Amino acid sequence: MKVLVTGGAGFIGPYLVGALKNTGHEVVILDNFSSGNKSNLEGSSAKIVEGDIRNLENVESAMEGCELVFHLAAQSSVQRSMENPEEDSEINVLGTENVLEAAEKAGVKKLVFFSSAAVYGNPLEFPVTEETETKPISPYGESKLAAEKLCAESSIPTFILRIFNIYGNGGQGVITKMLVEANLGRSPEIYGDGEQTRDFLYVKDLVRACILCLENESGKSTILNIASGEETSINDIVSAMENALGKELNVVKTTEKEGDIKRSWTSISRASEKIGYRPEYSIEDGIKDMLK
Repeated sequence: MKVLVTGGAGFIGPYLVGALKNTGHEVVILDNFSSGNKSNLEGSSAKIVEGDIRNLENVESAMEGCELVFHLAAQSSVQRSMENPEEDSEINVLGTENVLEAAEKAGVKKLVFFSSAAVYGNPLEFPVTEETETKPISPYGESKLAAEKLCAESSIPTFILRIFNIYGNGGQGVITKMLVEANLGRSPEIYGDGEQTRDFLYVKDLVRACILCLENESGKSTILNIASGEETSINDIVSAMENALGKELNVVKTTEKEGDIKRSWTSISRASEKIGYRPEYSIEDGIKDMLK
């Protein structure tokens, strides 16, 4: 099938595009390259359309003939959303509205929307499930939740993926940053005591979940938490990295980051039930794969 990937030049896009090509799909990428990089797509046979999801004509042009859509394009920085909430809303809400309008016009059969764990805010009970109350605490989380509602109101069968802390080569998260520092022989810094936890997801497990979405029916709108299903502390990350590298990291602990949440952990039971999703990479496996 012909598949459109919006934001395909970012961190996740090249991994997904490669998997789609490997499974025989024709791929079109729509990206304005504001944060994505053309070099990420070197060697790809996918068709690349330079355009902005805030421009309906750009989206309609890229969408022509496509039967499936992966909507990755977004403003994904919480900090930037705090500084410029209007821009955040334009990209994440208006942009999604344009993608859905163009998809309906093109007769798209299925859409996979990349949402975020940020829609939950600071939950009080764990593990987080899809039934946990959504209380975003940033414009970014609010815009993702608004975009989810647009997807749910659309006539297109949609998977809404609430993605937790993703990591991998090309990413900007704590694991990637620490690994870069360690490889340069520097002492990685961590905030606070390192006991804060997250549910870390390796990018290749996310891509596998995406392919499973293509192979399973979504109904009108299906929300899935996509994560590892494991609660992992930053200190656990340090230990896994030391094991993978075979050396001590000598981390430096600094002042706790203001506004940093203490816990994050989700259940992936619904994703397992609906699409047969099970993560294949432990934290240490993911780190070792990055080092390859």
